[in-house]
Amino acid sequence: MFTPSRIWQIILALILITVVSLYVLIPNSLKISRVQVVHAPPSSFNRFFQGKNDLRNWWNQLPGQKDIKNDSIFTYQNQEFTIHQKIYPLLNIEILFKGKNYESHLIPIQITKDTTALQWNLIIPNSWNPIEHYKNYKEAEKLSFLMSNILSHFKTSFENSEFVYGIPIHEFKLENSFFIAKKLEMDHPPTVLDTYFQVKSLMAYAQKNKAVKIDSPMLHWEKIPESGRFQMMVGIPIDREIPNGEGIEFKRMPKMGRMLSGEVKGGESSIQQGFSKLQLYMSDIQLGSPAIPFQVLQTNRLVEKDTNRWITKLYYPIM
Repeated sequence: MFTPSRIWQIILALILITVVSLYVLIPNSLKISRVQVVHAPPSSFNRFFQGKNDLRNWWNQLPGQKDIKNDSIFTYQNQEFTIHQKIYPLLNIEILFKGKNYESHLIPIQITKDTTALQWNLIIPNSWNPIEHYKNYKEAEKLSFLMSNILSHFKTSFENSEFVYGIPIHEFKLENSFFIAKKLEMDHPPTVLDTYFQVKSLMAYAQKNKAVKIDSPMLHWEKIPESGRFQMMVGIPIDREIPNGEGIEFKRMPKMGRMLSGEVKGGESSIQQGFSKLQLYMSDIQLGSPAIPFQVLQTNRLVEKDTNRWITKLYYPIM
């Protein structure tokens, strides 16, 4: 039989083993490191963190309870996150969690040219008090879960090209490669009348050669730096090969060639901004272009006079 003194010895031994196990299993410094792999280039994260307005807009999209106190202080699930000045490539984030301040760092790590690992690191000093020691461990678990939720939302947002670049961007391979085109120079940027006069000419030539237009008209124009004049090329995709003639050239793009596309709504300013966004995307993932970009006029601009209602597809050949 166990005597009372023996029972107390066993109880004390169990308490001692429990306390020792607490310090063996739970370290004095609780290190949290959450990693989220995102199909997006690192440069897109760097631009995002440098733009305070973007961060405010993004935080508003987080699910659940959130609030924005100012450009750098945000709350999520009743916990406060302060975004301090970014020191490339680190983003310093101070977290006020359960009344305690912790300094953390978020860093984008390039895996491939279009894939990034977001690593969020945090160290919580632990207490020698066994009750506080265990309590801090459980709080670290909750904080780790909260950080994972935020990183998961980063993945959802940054894998959406419209969120990152402002327009939906897609890559595809050309199915049809035949088109006819006409080039000309002028002393002014091409007008709607200039464009559709050439479209009419191309349509007549296609019909004359028994070719069928299979998509909307194509347009590219640019200013010639040397002369200050403007060069315009108008084209229409057709279903077959036809001969050159009447100042019109038959052209063939590489079949199954890679193409980047975006879509914008609005007039010339919106279109040029859209091309700039495609170029930024290409720069981010290190794409080159073997040929000129062009517009595809989804809206008949002769009929629709309101430029705000124009829908234009933007195409960039890539390699």
